[in-house]
Amino acid sequence: MGKELKDAISAKLTELFPGVTVYDEDLPDGYQKPAFLVTTTNAVKGRGLGGRKNYSLSFDVSYYSNLTGQTNNDCYQKGIALLESFHLLEYRLKGKKSATAQGVLHFTFETQFTVAGETSDTKMEQKELSTNIKED
Repeated sequence: MGKELKDAISAKLTELFPGVTVYDEDLPDGYQKPAFLVTTTNAVKGRGLGGRKNYSLSFDVSYYSNLTGQTNNDCYQKGIALLESFHLLEYRLKGKKSATAQGVLHFTFETQFTVAGETSDTKMEQKELSTNIKED
């Protein structure tokens, strides 16, 4: 499920900002700017009802601008666009924030989802009931 979520994040970034490369978890040596880096910052697993598993994942989408002299303005514009337009149909995003530090935009958010537990196909066995009742 985590992989599907990261794929959805990458696809949405590509849709919103065509031509900007999206990297997953690590920037390679010699990466090309502009670029997004999607990293998972926190993951929590909990138990839900009926054997379900609840997950809470936090992400940091970093943006590296290629504009010299206008880096902060570029990051600000991208941050506003992400706050307004970054939505995933299959997931509810909470706590969306945008901040620029040292010329890098950090767009952070959290999402929660539930995964159904495994069900076994074991059926109940038939039990015979004794109906021999003594009468007085």
